[in-house]
Amino acid sequence: MVDPQPLIPVVEERIADLERLCARFKVLRLDLIGSAATGAFDPQNSDLDFLVEFEPAVRGVYFDLLVELESLFGRHVDLVMESATRNPYFRQSVEQTRIPIYGTSERVGQSFDFSQAGKLAYGSHRNLYTLKYVYDIQHAAHSIVEFTTGKTLDDYQNDYMMRLAVERLFGIIGEAMAGIARVDRPTAERITDYQDIAAFRNVIIHQYPDLNDDEVWDTITDYLPTLSSEVDAILSETDAT
Repeated sequence: MVDPQPLIPVVEERIADLERLCARFKVLRLDLIGSAATGAFDPQNSDLDFLVEFEPAVRGVYFDLLVELESLFGRHVDLVMESATRNPYFRQSVEQTRIPIYGTSERVGQSFDFSQAGKLAYGSHRNLYTLKYVYDIQHAAHSIVEFTTGKTLDDYQNDYMMRLAVERLFGIIGEAMAGIARVDRPTAERITDYQDIAAFRNVIIHQYPDLNDDEVWDTITDYLPTLSSEVDAILSETDAT
């Protein structure tokens, strides 16, 4: 058993500031999640991740709070809305590892046991972070199939909304694939051409003026079925355990 670890100093030292920000922006609850809540935080390089729930009827303050948090900590902050956590694996990882900061009766600064945080019993290389990314890929790939079934290349080229949706979904797939490669290389290597899939996201985002509709369509018809079957298989193994 790994000894419990306390709230990381970079957050603990700013609890009073966090409480003031939460009161100012009418936050109902703020929790620490991500690497800072699992014992994997790198003080030099890691982002900070928070889960936020605002008071009912509060609108238009999310970005203001995000800017204030990044200014407070001097680093990139991911601020996740409680209502936006639709991915079941992400929700499970949050519930297993969240550390209360504001808005609960639990004592801030208490120790937490990180020894099993985010891990599933069926294998050391598989964890909830991996499965979160795999689920995102599966959902995006299935959505592309749904949007393009029965369509032709001409249909795709003439439907601006379809092209935007497909490109956005391929961006999600690439970003999630890069995430798998970071946290779980063995699982990434089970996916055919995973490095090319991750790189395709950069093409869509950074080379969008030169993006060729024919190449995107070929990716949909020639490569997406393989990707879909592989991520389906990974998640089906999880469901069977």
